[in-house]
Amino acid sequence: MKILMVDDHKVIVSSLAQVLQEELDIATVDCADDYDSAVITLAQRAFDVAVVDVDLPTRSGLEFARYCFDQQPECKIVILTGMLDRRNIEQAMQLGVHGYLVKTIDPRDLVSCLRLVYRGINVFDEGVSSLLGIAVAGTDGVTDSHTLLSPQQLRVLRNVARGMTNKEVAREMGISEKTARNYLASVFEKLGLQRRSEAAVWYTQNIGEVPHTLDSA
Repeated sequence: MKILMVDDHKVIVSSLAQVLQEELDIATVDCADDYDSAVITLAQRAFDVAVVDVDLPTRSGLEFARYCFDQQPECKIVILTGMLDRRNIEQAMQLGVHGYLVKTIDPRDLVSCLRLVYRGINVFDEGVSSLLGIAVAGTDGVTDSHTLLSPQQLRVLRNVARGMTNKEVAREMGISEKTARNYLASVFEKLGLQRRSEAAVWYTQNIGEVPHTLDSA
């Protein structure tokens, strides 16, 4: 993957870029801190995924998203913002962005989300779904660009792929066992899965990473 990050918060960008650059399937990570520099960078290279903050110093990140779609229609857009604003979310959805996440996301989860977006699965923070009442439009797996997952559901899927029980997933994530079951049931429905073994195979094949299994002890 070739990633473009557009954000003026240098500390956040540098830390996330460092995490991304350590991944074998990410070829390049270019960074831009405002609309103009992002436009220049976009003209120099074709990107697979652009990670864009809404609040940029001069022009909105949503304006850049629109420009990016015009210039590189194959590039997928993920909004990464500090807070969820309904108006910005609605505008982003109208543009057809492929993800909308908040900066509190764990860097490991962000990497997994970008892999999913690259493979055709839209990823939205649960707060986005709650604000807009997003419904799942399909369950045909990675070929269906309307399938939605949240970082929380993705974490449950990762833990199940590691071999965790629902009780262990709940303890690791700090949620109730019932919530863990509900997350997993939703993931299974969205991805057309029926068994935990299928979830492990799907995760390894589509996220592009092999989760560490639990010790037998």
